Amino acid sequence: MNRIRTKIGKFGLAFVLTFGLGLGANSLLHAQVSSPTFYTGFGGDFSLHGEDGPERLSELPGKWKLLTFGYSHCPDICSILLSKIQSVYKQVSPAEGELGVVFVSIDHRADFEGAIVTRDNGIAQSASEQTGSDKAVDSDDASATDDGRTTPAEQRKESKGLHALQAFVSRFNPAFVGLSGSPADLALVKEQYGIFVGDRAGMKGHFSHTDRIFLTNEQGQVAKLYGRDSDYNEIAADLRVLLAR
Repeated sequence: MNRIRTKIGKFGLAFVLTFGLGLGANSLLHAQVSSPTFYTGFGGDFSLHGEDGPERLSELPGKWKLLTFGYSHCPDICSILLSKIQSVYKQVSPAEGELGVVFVSIDHRADFEGAIVTRDNGIAQSASEQTGSDKAVDSDDASATDDGRTTPAEQRKESKGLHALQAFVSRFNPAFVGLSGSPADLALVKEQYGIFVGDRAGMKGHFSHTDRIFLTNEQGQVAKLYGRDSDYNEIAADLRVLLAR
């Protein structure tokens, strides 16, 4: 009798593991997403610059945020990631204030400083050339001030760089926000989110960089990570669960 019970018990356990968990997989995954466990020692709030001035992640619209990193002249993966996020955004159709999308440019020279950068095609491009802004800079205000403050010329270049960055991001959705900053500011954010950036072999002026999409709360606490191969339907399903809370 005990042998029979043992066999039944083992069969019953196998049945539950094989069929019970299979049938309940979606419910289990949704439960994990609806009550997410945030990564510790990873992610978090930060401040960078946007087209309209300094911006803090926690103060940007969106109870939940999709955050990714790249640069406006990226020839491939950045557009793939932003297109994927736009597909998610379109599918979820969030109400105002529910979901924010933030694209952080790691190319401070072009997207923040507005510098002219020669890419692998040999063509020098600057933010002013992209946006059609004036290229002239007055020689009498082109140097830094004695107390280290940003000069009017530098401010104009930064404005052009950030304007070009926002124009790039807005091609995918005008609600998306582009941010960048000084090398020091970007270094802090890259360390927070574990972002690798390096020169791209054989492509002058281009970068290899981490291609993750981060799902965060308002404060930048990371609930989930997605890669370039993640299905946008999966991301949309996760967001629907979170937005329904």
